[in-house]
Amino acid sequence: MFKTKGLFHPGMKREAILLFVAIAFIGLSQGFAENIWTNYYSIIGMQTGDRTLLEPIREMPGLLMMFIIAALSFLTLGRMGAVAMATRAVGLISLAWFVNDFNPVFLTFMVVISLGDHIFMPLRNSIGITVAQTGREGKVIGIMDAMTTILYMAASMPILFFFSGKKIEDYRILFILAAVAALGAGISLFLMRTRKTGEVAPKAARLVFKKKFWLYYLISFISGLRKQIFLVFAPWMLVKTFSQPLQTMTLLNIIGALAIFFFNPFMGHLIDRMGERKLLVGGGLVATAIYVTYAVLCTQSPENGFVVLALLALSFTDRLSQSTLMGRDIFVKHTASSPDEIMPTLSAGVSMDHIASVLSPMLGGLIWTTVGPQWVFVAGAVIGLLYTGMCLLVPGKKTTAVHEMADAV
Repeated sequence: MFKTKGLFHPGMKREAILLFVAIAFIGLSQGFAENIWTNYYSIIGMQTGDRTLLEPIREMPGLLMMFIIAALSFLTLGRMGAVAMATRAVGLISLAWFVNDFNPVFLTFMVVISLGDHIFMPLRNSIGITVAQTGREGKVIGIMDAMTTILYMAASMPILFFFSGKKIEDYRILFILAAVAALGAGISLFLMRTRKTGEVAPKAARLVFKKKFWLYYLISFISGLRKQIFLVFAPWMLVKTFSQPLQTMTLLNIIGALAIFFFNPFMGHLIDRMGERKLLVGGGLVATAIYVTYAVLCTQSPENGFVVLALLALSFTDRLSQSTLMGRDIFVKHTASSPDEIMPTLSAGVSMDHIASVLSPMLGGLIWTTVGPQWVFVAGAVIGLLYTGMCLLVPGKKTTAVHEMADAV
């Protein structure tokens, strides 16, 4: 699974090692923090309306990502990643020291954490694609994803045994551990020798949407709508409606991480072999089926153990289906005329994703509180069908001869 022969450009192995070390630290940071958000929100007194208000605020940095990347373009890709991880660490430590309940201070630090995470989003796969040999991008990204999830799982294990999730002090310790891991990632990224983003993408390109990438932008927007069902409403339903404790949610994440450890490299291999269109379409069809089933089950009694197990299984399957989204970034490389277009296009895609991520929680929260949570998932199924239709427009896999011609150009 982790054979590296033929994966990297000559002369880039040092950078590849540092990148994978950084990815490992990021997996630890996410494992300490990402498992606990929904239960943490409940502990500090958030209600459904507060939860749907938080997400648009937290996603605001994504809307400005093209401009943030432009402002940091004097830095290399690695050092921009270091800035991202340092920002994440500052937000996590501040959350641990200064927050006791849901208030404006809490919202401020959540935006700081989100800013760091969003800066790194387009950088992650951009650096991975840069160090990868042509035709091996999917494999490299798949290995990166697998490393993230296995370290995520390792960081999650102590939560099962040492943290009750009933005291805010538990969450503070986990935030500090997540911050330390983020700083470790930042140091590794700082040491990388990569090009400046200003060299990767001229200023004019960073701030312009290009017509030939219209399908990628649209798929990114619809992905943002879909993502919020997975990230916000499904976990909120499990915790608030079906009363699932921190340990259950963490165990669910650990099982999902273990599955992704083996699944993501396989998905990367399938993308290299079959092309990104088939994987993207398959992910859309699976998501549609999941949200239809959510809509049926979420109105059942919380005391029904079979329903709870089914909902947990659906959440697990939805997590696996998210792996197909790596096909979007491969689609960008296959559409780009030169490597200089990849970074700015991924940044624009993050912004499109987050326009949807700001809008959908507010609309979903309104639907949830007025007509019922099941209709949020019905809307998710409609989004899944729309996403599938857009992915059908992605060109199929090109022949080897066409790839060689493109590489020569």
